[in-house]
Amino acid sequence: RLQLRSAVTGDEARLDVRVRSFWRDGQDAFFDVRVFNPYASSHHNTPLRSIYQRQEKEKKRLYQQRVVEVERGSFTRRVFSSTGGMAPEATTCFNVLLLCSLRRWVNNIAQ
Repeated sequence: RLQLRSAVTGDEARLDVRVRSFWRDGQDAFFDVRVFNPYASSHHNTPLRSIYQRQEKEKKRLYQQRVVEVERGSFTRRVFSSTGGMAPEATTCFNVLLLCSLRRWVNNIAQ
């Protein structure tokens, strides 16, 4: 039984993306993506940083415990604004992806 009652445990407990060996060799990395409109009335007078934090916190509360304890994987929240911004965790993930792509590109040129 999961500690957080708000954790998603039923059939709807599917995440958006699963990648093998993204953060660690042999481990599944699960990603859930959320895009929000920073100009929505529900965000009125809320600093953008606070909106990102709230969105990331909600995703973590819903999925992280299940992913770690049941799936034995890692969980990464990918939160984006509809205006093109990214939350800190999504930025880190994007940078890792960019670095991997750059390494592949350099290796292809070297061959």
